[in-house]
Amino acid sequence: MRTSQIRHRSLARAANYLAAAVVVLAAAPGCSNEAPPYDATDPRTQRTADDYPMVWIENPALDLTSSDGTFIRGFLESWLLSVRIGKKGNFPGFSTAYGESLTISLNYGPFYSEPFVSYLWPAPYTDLSSLEERSEPASRPVGVAVVCMTTDPLENQGYEFSFTYERSGRLPVSHQAGPRSTPRSKIFGDWKLIELLSPSKERQKRCESLPRPFPFNVRKSTPGWPA
Repeated sequence: MRTSQIRHRSLARAANYLAAAVVVLAAAPGCSNEAPPYDATDPRTQRTADDYPMVWIENPALDLTSSDGTFIRGFLESWLLSVRIGKKGNFPGFSTAYGESLTISLNYGPFYSEPFVSYLWPAPYTDLSSLEERSEPASRPVGVAVVCMTTDPLENQGYEFSFTYERSGRLPVSHQAGPRSTPRSKIFGDWKLIELLSPSKERQKRCESLPRPFPFNVRKSTPGWPA
């Protein structure tokens, strides 16, 4: 079987898991998914990125101001928004960074729900439990993101999202912060997704407790994007 076929199957499997997880998180306490289906003429179903703030919690596992931090933040935020509000949630340059797997995830959105906050934090990366499923080995040109996420901090744990990406060509823009929920311009450089990784019990263990102190009262995108 060709590598591209293996990669596409892996992306489809992981995208199914991630989209399902977003639906589950959206149905958490304080988030309703029993509203009417998306209708372009119905104001009740019109949502923007500002309705779904992304709050990142810093820790030593990732420098959020670095190029890697920008790519990981931008990729995951854009993917989540594409599920929640459709293509209008895509960051500039996202389709190029996502590549051939783009249509897989966008088939799931928009998913209507009441506004809610997502809290995300990087988890340490040390290894992968399913190396045989990867089309390329981990190395300096290959970055790995392990991110934990929750929309309900009272659960006292997060859910793991992981992916690999290619560090090649122009760097993503670093030091991105500001009052906006989305960037105005392309921030991904030439870097691209390699694979969305299927869930792993070993990686999920890194999300089993919330970071402390936890920003319970933060309700806007943090660090956000420049004005």
